[in-house]
Amino acid sequence: VAYRANHHDVLVIDLYTTEAGLASANVSGRLFPGSNVTGFSWAPNSSRLAYRANQSDVTRFDLYTTRQNKAASTRISSLTFPNTAVGTFEWAPNSSRLAYIANQDRAAVRELYTAQPTVSLLSVRVSGTLAAGSNVTGFAWAPDNSQLAYLADQDTVNVFELYTAPPAVRDEDVRVSGPLTAGGNVVDFAWASDSSRVAYLADQDTVNRFELYTSTPDGRVNDKASGPLVAGGNVEEFEWDKNGWGLAYIADQDQVKVFELYLSVPDGSDNAKASGSLVPGGNVYKFAWTR
Repeated sequence: VAYRANHHDVLVIDLYTTEAGLASANVSGRLFPGSNVTGFSWAPNSSRLAYRANQSDVTRFDLYTTRQNKAASTRISSLTFPNTAVGTFEWAPNSSRLAYIANQDRAAVRELYTAQPTVSLLSVRVSGTLAAGSNVTGFAWAPDNSQLAYLADQDTVNVFELYTAPPAVRDEDVRVSGPLTAGGNVVDFAWASDSSRVAYLADQDTVNRFELYTSTPDGRVNDKASGPLVAGGNVEEFEWDKNGWGLAYIADQDQVKVFELYLSVPDGSDNAKASGSLVPGGNVYKFAWTR
């Protein structure tokens, strides 16, 4: 078990691991006063821990990795600007790399980077060139480790679109969301379990009408998966099935403010209501696929 605690100094939060019946091990190394571990995550194969801390400089929260039973920290990110911090970070499913968002190269622009967990200060920026004032706001690894999908206002400030990029190569990003109507944005996305497509929610065709779309990772195929929506209708949430066969989603597709459950194949060619008849005023509130 890994945990954050101030065992040695009430003003310092270190990272520890322990096993039942054994003493705790400080795996971040004794931090100096004013420093803290603010987040951590196990590698999927449990070989290492990644953690964020202002360990090297009290004004910068970098990303580190360490072994699970001893203090052997490796600094992964290379922040240089004061008062900056690594944001979201996530291990690749096979534990081969870490991806993270940070204002590493430009103080006012948050970009997406990856790095090997045992190599110090050798990260790769995988998001494309962002304009001043733009940011990467979210990302997800493909389950097969081959790609990252990320959300950013990369091409137009405050217009958020979906992109994919290989995990260790710079400047090979691809926009996979379709052309957006004026005022449109992508607001959510998720990979299929087989990494064949990425689904996303956007008001792509009509502003403020959020529909469900899917795209291949290279962006060459883009389909609407949700069915025709009544005026004022929206897709609220969605989830891939465990095999990447199709999607379930909740939407007021047939009647405004009556939320029902639908199933669709990724290209939208087969779309059907899955929930039964609702009582007047009734709605579908939540769903979950079998695992």
